[in-house]
Amino acid sequence: MKTNRLPIIVTVAIGLVSWSATSCARESKSTDSSIPVVSTSTPAGPALPATTPAGSAAEVNADDLAVKWLDIKDCTFDTRERFFAGLKVLEATVDRQIALRNAKRAAMPSTVDTKEWDFVMKELTEARAYLKDKGDELRKATPETWGQLKDTVGEAWTRTQNANAKVKQSTTT
Repeated sequence: MKTNRLPIIVTVAIGLVSWSATSCARESKSTDSSIPVVSTSTPAGPALPATTPAGSAAEVNADDLAVKWLDIKDCTFDTRERFFAGLKVLEATVDRQIALRNAKRAAMPSTVDTKEWDFVMKELTEARAYLKDKGDELRKATPETWGQLKDTVGEAWTRTQNANAKVKQSTTT
């Protein structure tokens, strides 16, 4: 007689996942304050703006975001590595904004009408995807197309920040 081991394997896997998740959660609570702020520096220019840990619930200041774009917007094709390092910081910033908004949404009581919030949040996630797409296109740029494609990335960045502002201003946040 064959023994069906699938239920046993599934049970063990679920147990390991839940044990791992609670263990990681306890570790992250105890070490969040010890995670240093990282500054990205490249030899081609001044240090890029510092980033906070991905799990940070701190609100991102819109003025700081503008400075970050201003730090990289004038990069040339020759300094594109510095630009892409800065773009990575900007994309991480949008990811943190989305995570923060999603956390607020999850904490909302079920009695709150979230239709408007959900609509503008969808706009933010679409803007994030557009920013990533335009960044990927810029990676394929030639010296002749660099300026125009970089401007498109700038417009995509502005779109993400406008969408984030809409989510932030929605009546349910």
